[in-house]
Parts: sequence; structure tokens; C-alpha cells
Amino acid sequence: MKKYISIFIVFALLFSFSACGKVYFDEEKYNSKVSEEESKSERESSEDMSRVSEKQSEVDEELGKTEKDKKIVVKYNYGEHSEIMVTYFKNGKSDYRMTYKYYNTDEYYKKVLDAGDVGSDKLVDHDNKARLVVYKNKDADGMDFETVYEMYARRNPEVCQVIE
Repeated sequence: MKKYISIFIVFALLFSFSACGKVYFDEEKYNSKVSEEESKSERESSEDMSRVSEKQSEVDEELGKTEKDKKIVVKYNYGEHSEIMVTYFKNGKSDYRMTYKYYNTDEYYKKVLDAGDVGSDKLVDHDNKARLVVYKNKDADGMDFETVYEMYARRNPEVCQVIE
């Protein structure tokens, strides 16, 4: 009886080890597999950034450029995201602002999306594939075009650019 139990335990151990997945005894094969997985991850990350960049270019084109007394288009570049802010004018005064934010990582994008509205900026749209979140702010301060334009033009050009 003890013999049968010990044979059963040996087989159980063998089956449990085989169920754990591939075991690499050859260091070269292991390193090759690790390198292959890293390359795959880098390709996927590069494809994600390419998709985000392509979508951002589409939105940039759609939003256009600053038009005197109609809209001011401003692009901000930050470490973890970039954004395009468009201030629209009506009767010579600022009316409302739209903000388009692109995030570099899915994790950060999901946190921001889950947070929803940010103060008086109301979440009005999003695009999961492009990691884009769109906010609208109706709390216009009623400033004239020239004042708003100068406010943006004075900022650090490495971070803030008026699109003309």
C-alpha cells in the first residue's frame, strides 16, 4: 500500500510541474524568449503611441488655427499628457472653452476618465483608442480677444503655443 501511495505522489508531482507552463533549462532559449516578449511589448507600445499621435493630428486639423475674434487655439505639452485648449468668442467676448487632453498611458487616462468633471470643466466626450478626454467650460470670463491672446502668448513657448 505504501508503495502505491508513493508512486501516486511521484506522478502527482510530475503532473503538477508540467502544468506550470514552459520550463527553460537552456539559458540561451530563456533569454531569447524574454527578448521576444520585450520586443512584442515595445511594438505594442509604439503602435499605441502612433495611434494616439495619428488621432491627435486629426483633431488638430479639425480644430484648425486661431481666428481673430472667433477662437484662440492653444497647445500645451506636459510630461504625462498634452492638451489643446480652444477658447471661443461671441460678440467680441470669450464665450466658452473646449479642452482636448491626450494621455501617454492607459492607466493615467483611465484614472482621469473615472474622475469625470474637473471643477467647472465638464467631461463631454472621450475616445478610448486615442486616450482622449474632452472637457467643456461654460464659465466664460468675458475677456476680449486681445487680452486672452496676450495671456497665452506670454507663457513659456516650450509648454504653451498659440496655434496660428
